[in-house]
Amino acid sequence: MDYGRLLNHSWNLAWRFKSLWVLGIFVSGGVPFSMSWQDDTRTLSQLGASDAVILTLFVVATTLATISLILYFLTSGSLIDAVNRITRGGSYRLGESFSNGFHFFWRMVGLGLLAFMSILVVVAVCAVPAILLFLVSTVLGVISLFILVPVAIAGIFVVAAVYQLAERVVVVRDSVVGDAIDEAWMLFRRHLGQNVILTLMYLCISLGFGMVFMMLAALVAVPFVVMALTSTAGLILALAFGIPAVLLVAILVEGISGAFTSAMYTLFYFELLGSPATPPATAPSHGVTV
Repeated sequence: MDYGRLLNHSWNLAWRFKSLWVLGIFVSGGVPFSMSWQDDTRTLSQLGASDAVILTLFVVATTLATISLILYFLTSGSLIDAVNRITRGGSYRLGESFSNGFHFFWRMVGLGLLAFMSILVVVAVCAVPAILLFLVSTVLGVISLFILVPVAIAGIFVVAAVYQLAERVVVVRDSVVGDAIDEAWMLFRRHLGQNVILTLMYLCISLGFGMVFMMLAALVAVPFVVMALTSTAGLILALAFGIPAVLLVAILVEGISGAFTSAMYTLFYFELLGSPATPPATAPSHGVTV
């Protein structure tokens, strides 16, 4: 597999069709939203916040997290559908692809729940023996970590890789969840090395986009920090305009990275099928105009 060509094609596609960035925002930032709520709650309690304040913030955080997850499952199918259309030379419109996201929504939710439960099982299977061995002997517990931690990482990698491929099968073939998992597992087993390489590439790309965001955010924030140090009015203006400016940078970077990485995984799926330019003939007719 020519990974350089894969990356180049993915980037050109994401850069040419900038409307994909709209979908990429939610694909890139939807899942990890508000995952540290328990720590935040503990911090607020230590700061003396009232129960009413904590409850209000909990409701707000839970609501935003739910909306974020809904948008993720909706736009992940939309973005895959868009790349599928573009790659096959069909007609692509942002509105059409977004609408098709509703067609795949519940299957995406099902895949997400199965992946989440599978990761919980992997973590539990590795954590329980470690805890028991720590109870028997600290030395045995520490030794077990050298075995169980890599096993847990490997298990999570398998779940994540199969999940990414299964999403593509659902959209491109219009498959039910069970069939999508079967094909994804088959492709994963047959192309284990390629899946490992792509996962490492994804981690490096994510790290790269994170560094780009930090550099851009620093450049945007510097003048506002200087403004805030001048006076109280400068501080108010810096907070009023600086925070939205940094958020806009974050949204832009997330949109590009989400579109790019999703396109990369979709084109990777086509490569595994052995025909990058022509996905399987069983692709849904509503998704592409050939």
